Amino acid sequence: MMNMETFLNMEHDPWSAAAVDPHDPAHHDAFIGNGHLGIRVPVEGETSPYPEFIPPYTAPGGAQQHGLWSMNSLVPAFNFMQLELSCGGQCFRRHNGVWRNYRQVLDFGTATVTTSCEWQIEPGTLHVEYRIYLTRHQRELGVVELRVTAGFDGEITVTDRVDAGFIEELSQPRNYYRSQICPATAQVYSARVGVHNRLAAAATLLTVDFDGEHREELSCTPTGFERVCMFSLKRGGNLRITKFAAFAADNETPDPVNGALGVVAFAAVRPEKVRQRHEACWRELWDHDIETSHPGLQKLVRNALFQLYCNLGAGSSHIPGPVGLAGNHWGGHAFWDNEIWMFPVVALLNPALGRCFVDYRYRTLDGARRNAVRSGCRGTQWAWESAEFGDETIPDLIYAHQHHITSDIALAYYQYYLITGDDTFLAGRALPVITGAADFWLSRVTFNTAMGRYEIKAVCCVDEYAGIQDNNTSTNYSAVCTLRLAAALSEKLGLAANPEWRRVADRIWLPYDDAHGCHREYEHYDGGTIKQADTVLMIYPWRMPMDDDAKRRTVEYYGSKYPPGAIMMGSTIDGIIAGELGDAARLWKNLLSLLPHFRDPFGIVSESPLNEVCSFQTGLGGLLQLVVMGMGGLRLSEGGLTAHPPCLPEQVGYIRLHNICFGGRVFSLQIDHHGVSEIK
Repeated sequence: MMNMETFLNMEHDPWSAAAVDPHDPAHHDAFIGNGHLGIRVPVEGETSPYPEFIPPYTAPGGAQQHGLWSMNSLVPAFNFMQLELSCGGQCFRRHNGVWRNYRQVLDFGTATVTTSCEWQIEPGTLHVEYRIYLTRHQRELGVVELRVTAGFDGEITVTDRVDAGFIEELSQPRNYYRSQICPATAQVYSARVGVHNRLAAAATLLTVDFDGEHREELSCTPTGFERVCMFSLKRGGNLRITKFAAFAADNETPDPVNGALGVVAFAAVRPEKVRQRHEACWRELWDHDIETSHPGLQKLVRNALFQLYCNLGAGSSHIPGPVGLAGNHWGGHAFWDNEIWMFPVVALLNPALGRCFVDYRYRTLDGARRNAVRSGCRGTQWAWESAEFGDETIPDLIYAHQHHITSDIALAYYQYYLITGDDTFLAGRALPVITGAADFWLSRVTFNTAMGRYEIKAVCCVDEYAGIQDNNTSTNYSAVCTLRLAAALSEKLGLAANPEWRRVADRIWLPYDDAHGCHREYEHYDGGTIKQADTVLMIYPWRMPMDDDAKRRTVEYYGSKYPPGAIMMGSTIDGIIAGELGDAARLWKNLLSLLPHFRDPFGIVSESPLNEVCSFQTGLGGLLQLVVMGMGGLRLSEGGLTAHPPCLPEQVGYIRLHNICFGGRVFSLQIDHHGVSEIK
């Protein structure tokens, strides 16, 4: 875990993170991705150790691909990036031989992991360096580069391997191919997995800087292939070998076999262009950045952006689950985590990536309509846990009753419209989603005749510890906002608004606790422990009109109800509200409370300090909002990008937002203790 001293005194390169102890029992593997594929990289620097070493909730092969669904859960991709080094009968593993001068560096700028050490074994020492990345410009392609310098005369072995044996859903038939369509022979493995007719992995090797003896043996394994290459090296001799590997699936490519072959063949023809184009794509991404004067905060912010960028690809209609492509917890399902936590800052910085969120929901709109019909409701009822088609994947669990997600998605659609200023999007996509949500709430409310008010019965609260309750106040208020938003946007477009939307919105009950001077979490809430931010969500992001004293009472009362080791979503929202109240000291305290969630050495984030649900993209999105909306005070509004007075802690001199978008205009902002100004 990151400690306070490390954070406050951090002076390292803000563009990288490094590990120096391969035997650290608290080590958490690095993660890299290209918006389509994601892999965890073990201390060895390539993925052969998987599934021998499997961190909690990590795909056994270390790799995941967006959209690779089997029924209602993501299945892991093949382990297609293996390039295993061995010598003297030992594989290059953390427990074999002695590793000296070990260093593994994660470069945020290019999503590359470089691993190097002196490997001392019998019969001598080898200098080993791996470099691994998933190309941003060619989303199916991964690259592993191995460089070896020998300290003795002898033979080393390099094994190019593709393995799918750990995939439980693997089914017949399985096929192995060989093709001579590129400078080096390409191997291809194809299999059926779950509902998929065919997945394929192809690989080819290029060897440079080597003029010694070389032998090669090819073999098909039951669940993949191996290409074993033996090299005779002299003392001081060098070997440089590059593996181009592609993974293709039938959910994206009509012919995965030839698709994967074509990708590696093209890479092998112009290998020098692969790295150049990959780095150019990442430079373009980093044109949209957050810069700050505090080194520790800069590292956290850049790490958060990096991981979210790794999980999102422009032009894609896939979005990451709470742990993204770094793991397989919750089956990769989409939650409210996407719209309320990850989406706002990503969309503000890079609308092309923000589009992934709204496009995924629009693609699964029919599933939301089916959910409503199954519940006896109208409109759209978005699944609490959504997979390929948008149907609820956990219909028998209480969490399926977290109906606030329907409002959360409507809010994100409205925010995306504000960011882009795209009237066509508003009329063609946003309005059907928002009015569908409003119609759902019309059919979901119950009229209490005795009290003359509308109520929302039997929902699972945002605070999941509370379970099913009547009149969860933040859910009720989200319904109010959605109903009013549907009416306002319909009228903006010159369409007739259903008069019931406003009439019902004006009469939805919001339980209030007179004793504590704030709204009650739900109708019969008695002051018990809460899991996460709930009632305070009415202040942000729902922006309920409320004076500062009421905001302060609300956040202080509910902030005292979190358990030890609370998940990240309490501190981030409370910190944003502290910024609204001008309480920089409290905001800074909330930020510091997030540090125990960060896992060394690469900033992998856990949902709670007490669990290993990594890497928690939800919390990273919350951290970014704490900085941009909390310290910076920015709000997305109909009248423009508005700002509360900035609330920068004394430790932070400035925040700079580079190339953000609002209303379709791209610009940069500086936020400091004097206010907010545009950078010319």
